[in-house]
Amino acid sequence: MLIFIPENSSLQQLSILKNGFENGNLGFFSELNCCAENFYFFLQNSTSTEKQNLVRLFSFYEKEMDASLKAVGLPVDLKYFAPALSAMNPTATNWDGKAGIFQLTHFQAVMNGLQISPLVDERLNPKLSIHAFAAVMKQNFATFKTPELAVLGYLFGNSKVKNAISFVGENAPISQVLKYLPETANFVIGAFQATTIFLKENQFKTTVDPLAKKIFPDTARIVSQLHFQQVSKVLGISEKKLEFLNPQYRFHIVPGDKFASKLVLPDGYWDEFVLFQDSIYNAADSTLFAITVQKIEYAPAPGRQYLGEPVKNLEIEGKTKIKYKLQTGDVLGFIAEKYDVEVADLKYW
Repeated sequence: MLIFIPENSSLQQLSILKNGFENGNLGFFSELNCCAENFYFFLQNSTSTEKQNLVRLFSFYEKEMDASLKAVGLPVDLKYFAPALSAMNPTATNWDGKAGIFQLTHFQAVMNGLQISPLVDERLNPKLSIHAFAAVMKQNFATFKTPELAVLGYLFGNSKVKNAISFVGENAPISQVLKYLPETANFVIGAFQATTIFLKENQFKTTVDPLAKKIFPDTARIVSQLHFQQVSKVLGISEKKLEFLNPQYRFHIVPGDKFASKLVLPDGYWDEFVLFQDSIYNAADSTLFAITVQKIEYAPAPGRQYLGEPVKNLEIEGKTKIKYKLQTGDVLGFIAEKYDVEVADLKYW
């Protein structure tokens, strides 16, 4: 059952936002951001279906987020960054490569145990993404003096936040630090504040029979490359349902050639999968595994070098080619962050 506050005029909505913010007892970003009002109006004026989807999805993962954040001693209100950043869309991918409900970077994910490959991106699995987010935030809370700085480090990189602090001083108010960060910082903070108030006032209350049997999905071990369509064809499970249960498989392909992979199935299908697995694997069509890669006509970043291409002039937009001598313990992610480049660029160079 969804509980929504009634639609109100703009003035009433602003009053609700301010009252909700004052009574929300947020432990960080306690000063209402200039962008929060617009985001709150956007949420309140969304269609009923859009509101329901957001509230339902948030409620579905809320207990998991609470448990993960509490386990590492972090404030549970950090969970509201998920709907603020991705609208709880597990497969949300930003232009800069961040992905998942918490918009993790490639570096943040890999450094916290998630697998990312051409076929698999575990950032798209909400449960795995939640645990990785909690791990990154735990590290940032130990690095920075305040929760606000820890969050900004997560969003824009610790190096950029440390550079901003060097300009304004360690004890400067957060408003001064924001002046030296990308303009989107205010948008994200405003979205976080507005989403927090919206979801605290619009709640999903379940009416489940406490004596009802709990349903848990089954997990099958995949030892050979498998496409969702093969499972759907033999067992009658829709590809859409398989995608919902296994969002980390970006092309509906489960790799299993080198290492065994896991495929989550609806409750009650494990026995059928084991019984008919030969038929499932034999239902393969070579075209299922032919992934079309878009041809890049021009380098997507200034100075990016591609294997087999003539060396280009790297003195573009003030950037000059340099040589870096690798040292023991170096990681591409650290080097990329230090010199403000992408890991993909380092690999091409």
